Amino acid sequence: MSLFQRLFSGKTHRIFKWLATDMHSHLLPGIDDGSPDMPTTMEYLTQLQEIGYQKVITTPHVMRELYPNKAADIKALAAKVNEEAVAAGLTIKLEASAEYMLDDGFDTLLENDQLIPIANRYILIEMSYVAPTLNYENTIFKIQAQGFIPILAHPERYNYLSMSDFERIKSLGCLLQVNLLSLTGYYGKHTQAIGQQLIQQKHASFLGSDMHHNRHLEAIKEISSSGKLVRLIENTEWQNSKL
Repeated sequence: MSLFQRLFSGKTHRIFKWLATDMHSHLLPGIDDGSPDMPTTMEYLTQLQEIGYQKVITTPHVMRELYPNKAADIKALAAKVNEEAVAAGLTIKLEASAEYMLDDGFDTLLENDQLIPIANRYILIEMSYVAPTLNYENTIFKIQAQGFIPILAHPERYNYLSMSDFERIKSLGCLLQVNLLSLTGYYGKHTQAIGQQLIQQKHASFLGSDMHHNRHLEAIKEISSSGKLVRLIENTEWQNSKL
């Protein structure tokens, strides 16, 4: 057993085994601002498996201007990663979807059936950190009209939204996904407080790593050293394991 495995054995990684699935990450190599290459991706998957995750649903950015990734390319790259993972003897399962920016290109992707849903039913969406997408409520309705359930990624990081906004978004049928690291203060105290409040008020349905790089990974490993945070996570009925 490696030193890493000894340090993260037993109850220190129980929350990751319990969550089972990480449904938001950026692990496909060279496709966005996440993992830069295949060896890095393999190292990330190895360590995520060692801390207890059984499945990763990785979600590269899809943004019209910056990351115009196409569904076929995402699926093909995910297949290559899975081939490498099997060859390396990993048992962690990898599936691919995407994190869709609600920009000028999103409606076209939706209308032309060019999205990759999570578990064939959920669409992970995000907005700018600066200002909300115009008419985003209409977009939520359009997603549902196509037979999908929208999930808003890391709502706690949108400083322009209030708790009443989150309640309104949830009432429209859009689920909320909180970032693990938001709960540690990684993105600041305000984001931490909002993330914890969303959980305490039972507004959050999914917990995701939103992992991009090694700094995120190292911070994720430290989460289970906080008993208070572990209790908050374990006392919430997350839907991750159903994916």
